[in-house]
Amino acid sequence: TYPNANHGAFRLNYLGKPNELLLIRIYNTVGQLVFTNQFASANEIALHLDQPTGLYILVADVNGVVFKEKLVID
Repeated sequence: TYPNANHGAFRLNYLGKPNELLLIRIYNTVGQLVFTNQFASANEIALHLDQPTGLYILVADVNGVVFKEKLVID
């Protein structure tokens, strides 16, 4: 994920298999879901969060395999 920190606009690199779905969920620090979307496999996904400055947790799920990453909006 880059850039990190950002102003709400960032890109996620993802090299998935054809027809593989990627579920993206983003949570704030109190555990509230602030973004969710599902994407077909792609090399790069552009995302924009209209959220206040702070720390967020990105959760990416591909066929039950979960990856987590911290995001900072400044």
